[in-house]
Amino acid sequence: MRIKNYFILLILSAAMSGTTMNAQSLKEYLWKNRLILLLADEFEEEAVQNQLSLLLNASEGLDERDIKILIVGRKEVFNITKTVQTQLKPQEILTEFQIMPNFEGILLIGKDGTPKHQAEFPCNPAMLFDIIDSMPMRQAEMNKG
Repeated sequence: MRIKNYFILLILSAAMSGTTMNAQSLKEYLWKNRLILLLADEFEEEAVQNQLSLLLNASEGLDERDIKILIVGRKEVFNITKTVQTQLKPQEILTEFQIMPNFEGILLIGKDGTPKHQAEFPCNPAMLFDIIDSMPMRQAEMNKG
């Protein structure tokens, strides 16, 4: 029985490994934070700034759901204060989550490291919160208090 459980766990782990955060740089967020990645050529693009403004105006909802925002440019990754995250490599992130190089929009990643939603700019924060709030892990967090 123990061997059977081990094999089931091994098969499940292998099946999930293709869609979880394997990029060394994103592992620090695993099981701690949900991520909203803003994907565009540059931090200063109007679409990025508009989306960032929408999200930051809903900062209470971001905090409540343990959400961190990263801006993934074509050459660098930034946090919301425009600090370059040197440990993060945009191409690795795009490859990891199978994002087309010309895609501009958001990617929501769950605490488990798997992509949950992808949409073009602009994306309504309330819709993202609804998606998150329907997730089993978030349900457990809300029930826990």
